[in-house]
Amino acid sequence: MIKRQLLTLILSIFVPFSAIASAEQVTRQEPSKPNADSRPDFAILFFPGHLCRRGGKLDPSIQTTKNTPPTFLLQAWDDPVNKICNSTLYARALNTAGVPAEVHLFARGGHAFGLRRDHSPDTAWPALALNWLKDINILRQD
Repeated sequence: MIKRQLLTLILSIFVPFSAIASAEQVTRQEPSKPNADSRPDFAILFFPGHLCRRGGKLDPSIQTTKNTPPTFLLQAWDDPVNKICNSTLYARALNTAGVPAEVHLFARGGHAFGLRRDHSPDTAWPALALNWLKDINILRQD
């Protein structure tokens, strides 16, 4: 179980983030056949896109339920590729469904800020993600 979760985290870090940051992949489950083995234990969405529709509405294909995994969302307000509404709308949907979410919206950082070390505020995200994974008992507390 932990190996699958760490693989998901590693893929999230080393694959271009927004390319895999699709909440649709996380939420796509057949409601009539909930399967604990097919549901991720957590989701980390970096610079999510394709969730926000005209009029500030969440894409109707995104179905958040109590079975949606706890989610860590990360984005910068000045992201020129994916508007901030992708994170804020999804965070609101998670909250409505009663799903724990940790949301970090940085004032600046642009898109795909990754693991750069330029002293900008967005470079704090790796420690924030690790702390969150400990908080939801995916990783052991030190």
